[in-house]
Amino acid sequence: MTNLLRLDELDSTCRVLWRSGAVGDCRLRAAQLIERAVACDDVLAQARGWLHRAQCDQHQSAYLDMLEAARRAMALLRVGDADRDLVQAQALACTAAAVLNRTDEAIEAGLLAQHLADDMQDTDDRLLAAEALALAFVWAGQNAAAQDCFDRALESVRQSGSAGRLVQWLIERACAQVWHCIRQDERGADAPACLAVQATVAEVLQCCDATPGGLHALVPRAGRFQLGWVQVLLTCWRGETERARVQLASIRPLTQDERPWLDLLAVWAAAEIALKQRAWPAAEASARRVFDEAHRLSHEALAEQGAQMLVHLLLGQGKHAQALDVARESAQRRHGGHARALPGHARLAQFFTQTRARELQQRTRLSLPPDDSLTGLHARGYFLQLAQEMLRTMDLSRARCSVLQIGVTGLQTLAERHAPLIRDRVLCAVARLLRETLRAGDLPARWTHDEFAVLLHRSSADDTARVCQRIAEAVLAHDWSALTGGLVVQVSISHAQARPGDTIETLMRRCDEEMRAGRLQHQQIAA
Repeated sequence: MTNLLRLDELDSTCRVLWRSGAVGDCRLRAAQLIERAVACDDVLAQARGWLHRAQCDQHQSAYLDMLEAARRAMALLRVGDADRDLVQAQALACTAAAVLNRTDEAIEAGLLAQHLADDMQDTDDRLLAAEALALAFVWAGQNAAAQDCFDRALESVRQSGSAGRLVQWLIERACAQVWHCIRQDERGADAPACLAVQATVAEVLQCCDATPGGLHALVPRAGRFQLGWVQVLLTCWRGETERARVQLASIRPLTQDERPWLDLLAVWAAAEIALKQRAWPAAEASARRVFDEAHRLSHEALAEQGAQMLVHLLLGQGKHAQALDVARESAQRRHGGHARALPGHARLAQFFTQTRARELQQRTRLSLPPDDSLTGLHARGYFLQLAQEMLRTMDLSRARCSVLQIGVTGLQTLAERHAPLIRDRVLCAVARLLRETLRAGDLPARWTHDEFAVLLHRSSADDTARVCQRIAEAVLAHDWSALTGGLVVQVSISHAQARPGDTIETLMRRCDEEMRAGRLQHQQIAA
């Protein structure tokens, strides 16, 4: 059953489901991984769960959710210190921010991912960071910086000898070059920007011809669609609009079950064809659809391109008032996008606060003295931290545990009668007997000057009773006369069974009340 899987098994399951294309199932398992990791306070597993969520959000074009998930993972990984996962988190954040038109945030995340990957000297991580950063530069309109990213990545890919990777990167470069043509309005077949696209496409086809299976063997469906989109636009810009229509009809089924925004590229191509044919109503309708649908998907970068194309079409027909209305509508939608992002910002702020508090708590715990200098058992403060973490990770409605409080009777009298050194040796001897008597997984500590505490892990009431009896018998059977003649040592033991909602403080309070009640009853009997 899934709920019995370990955290690393859930993580592996998410990876397998993602590779097989089962995005919905991957998302469900990622939610389980996050929930289980939070319960166990496993920072790294929690971060990996958010990384899986971010990938699923990207596939479904939920970019606001994608950015939030990636930033949660980044916050956790800064605490957990896992550089490879942090590169992926930064790259996902870069991609989401770029699509949301948050240019500065995207470039910053991409550059951080690049620097981390360079420090690690790992080719896969470098390519992951380079892809995200190049995309950020493309949507920001910084063509020279984008092409520099592609050049460095392609050099690395060519050295690796992977034909599939090379073709995929060339396709990404061709798409970036096409957007540069559109922004610069260089749609002529002989324009320098178009010639650069043609050269990249020619290299793609040459690589495919040299590989058994060709394009289908090298490139996944989404990549084949992007290449086809580039070829449709090149055909259109050469003036072969009818052929471009046929090409568009042949590639459009490739967008089924893929990221929704890919189909908007096909709509964009339809607008370009209509523009070339001067079919203004059809071109306007397609540009308007890109504008509206991209906003609905929160693909703000593509929506802005759609708005600019629609304004260009309207101005070309002398419809200045309508063009101004579109520009105003675009600005209003950008402001609306900021408003939609506010709840996510609030959730992130709360999450960052909680993560920071946990980090500070961890630092505080690590700064506590772990062991009592006399007995070698855990010191009280450290025991409280460890015991509370153990209780938090246990389902107390099913798993049973309890706490013991063990007091050495008459320790002050013993010191006065035999000397303080004997008292200290008695405490050390009792601590040693506890270590020898307790089970693996139990947690003993020195609680006060003359008392010890023990958290019994997975212990029923019967188990607790047996442990108490073993401790009492071990103390009774110990040869105390080896310390000094006539020495007699006795201990009193109280216990409390853990219930749902208990903390280590409430358990120790119940033990202390039982201990005090037992001492009072003993005094009344003696009187």
